[in-house]
Amino acid sequence: MTYTVFISHVEEDQALAFSLVKRLQAAGYTTWCYEHDTIPGPPYLEQVLEAVQRCDAFVLLISRDSLGSSQVTGEVIEAHEKGKSFVPLLIGVSHAEFKKRQPQWGFALKAASSIPVPPEGLHAIMPRILEGLTKLAEVTGDRGAPVIAAPRAAPAGPRVARAARRPIERPIAAYQGDEPYVFVSYAHADMAEVFEELAHVHHQGYRMWYDEGVDPAERFGAKIAGKIQGCAQFIVFLSANAGRSAWVSQEINYAVQAEKPRLFVYLEEPPEPTHMSKQERQFWDTVGFLQAGRDALYRSHLPKAQYLSRLSKSLSPAAKAT
Repeated sequence: MTYTVFISHVEEDQALAFSLVKRLQAAGYTTWCYEHDTIPGPPYLEQVLEAVQRCDAFVLLISRDSLGSSQVTGEVIEAHEKGKSFVPLLIGVSHAEFKKRQPQWGFALKAASSIPVPPEGLHAIMPRILEGLTKLAEVTGDRGAPVIAAPRAAPAGPRVARAARRPIERPIAAYQGDEPYVFVSYAHADMAEVFEELAHVHHQGYRMWYDEGVDPAERFGAKIAGKIQGCAQFIVFLSANAGRSAWVSQEINYAVQAEKPRLFVYLEEPPEPTHMSKQERQFWDTVGFLQAGRDALYRSHLPKAQYLSRLSKSLSPAAKAT
């Protein structure tokens, strides 16, 4: 199975991305590029996230246009959370400018060396790019030709199969109409707390969608992508359980890529870093970056009645029935 390189870029850098694809393929690599590899039918968000999860190296084209792209930011976050190796290429921007404009990218890339694309074009730096990819393959134990083990897959099976075992009664039916609604992301281990709050905001007249609305015959990823794409607001209930949930992590990334208004609700204080796994630390680092400059709601900081009132007032007015 060949070594796969994901090319993250914006439309303005398309010509360079296509040139890179051709040169990498000529060198024996498999590539994934949005314009070349998406297929009609499945939601594009699902296809992009799956491609990031399955890739072995993540090439990031950093330009003034891509630095302002929430789509690229979502791809960077996903690659970071999945522990991918980064190959950053600078297009008309300095390393200092890139770090200043997108500090969260800099954190995700960590110590990865960035390579400026010179005026003469990619051909001048392709030997360095190929050498870097070869070294990355060697680090993961793949010497010689870049051959890898079986690709990493998204969480298997529909989430509804897990939900079917839940003994707690669902408080409301997930909204299924065409009016604006709020998408609710949570860890199933927190369902008792979350369901109580769902019942409260539903009583206040808000249209809410959560995974009770997934039909067993539907693929989870496609359903979730569509519901996040269509929501008026994305709310995520954060806890130690959420930090361990691959589903919550993917839902947050979907919301980032879809550029949805986001509300972070802390059911409890984040766990101490010394008690976290690598995956959990990456999750909380990502949440911290995404929350920067945004209001969040902490349940433990307020009396219950005041907290529930604040929760209702923080939801999108568009999602409230009149």
